[in-house]
Amino acid sequence: MSKRVYIASKFARQAEMRGIARDLERHGIEVVSRWLDSPHPVSGEDLEDPDVAGQLASMDFEDLRSATLCLAFTEPAFEDKPGRGGRHTELGIALGLGREVWLVGPREHVFHALPDVVCFADWESAAEALLADAKTVSGNADAGYAATHDRADVNGAAARGSAVVDDRAPEVAVYHEIFDPDHNRQAA
Repeated sequence: MSKRVYIASKFARQAEMRGIARDLERHGIEVVSRWLDSPHPVSGEDLEDPDVAGQLASMDFEDLRSATLCLAFTEPAFEDKPGRGGRHTELGIALGLGREVWLVGPREHVFHALPDVVCFADWESAAEALLADAKTVSGNADAGYAATHDRADVNGAAARGSAVVDDRAPEVAVYHEIFDPDHNRQAA
């Protein structure tokens, strides 16, 4: 079974996350984060409308439920514009659903230190592990991350199944399905 990835990040990093999604999809890894298609960030007015806000939250929840892995990009401590924090809720939902959670960047709160959260200092090291893990899943065990790592020492850190951390995080998003009902994006 191949990985189905949910990317959690603050909305201000949407363009960067779209590039990461394209790279993953080129390697046969499905990205299920529909927020990446959003035409603009959630406004205060959107949050005041329970129909719009509820639909957005439901879509994120559905995407997380369909994922096998949540890639959570964190932000540096004391970031000037940390975002609204929906990315933290997304990470919590992923943990609650029993999904794999990989943190990319520095820990922002205590839940990032849970033993089931795999931490990476940067996207490059996470991507290397994810691509190697995808090869293992598709049958090439000698090239696989899972075959050569026990999640305890990626990047040289042997603390509670985590690696090292850098600085980035996930956030609330918007969807074409709500703001542009004519936009048809096929979900696999």
